[in-house]
Amino acid sequence: MSGHAAYSVAASAYHWAVGLPLMGCIGYVLAAQNAPKEKKGDLMFIHKSLGTLTGIIVAPRLAYRVFSSASCK
Repeated sequence: MSGHAAYSVAASAYHWAVGLPLMGCIGYVLAAQNAPKEKKGDLMFIHKSLGTLTGIIVAPRLAYRVFSSASCK
């Protein structure tokens, strides 16, 4: 082994579950910055929806991280 601890399947899944909508948030803001005025509202609605989804996913991910660390000690 290289000395690095492998992440569990659950930790990896939570990581991607947060990362994908978070990257989408950034992409939709960048798209809105370059979009015509009449399309900005639709793009920002998607951005806010992805932000809300990210926030909903972060809470159980943090709980998992706290409790999985506590059980390893």
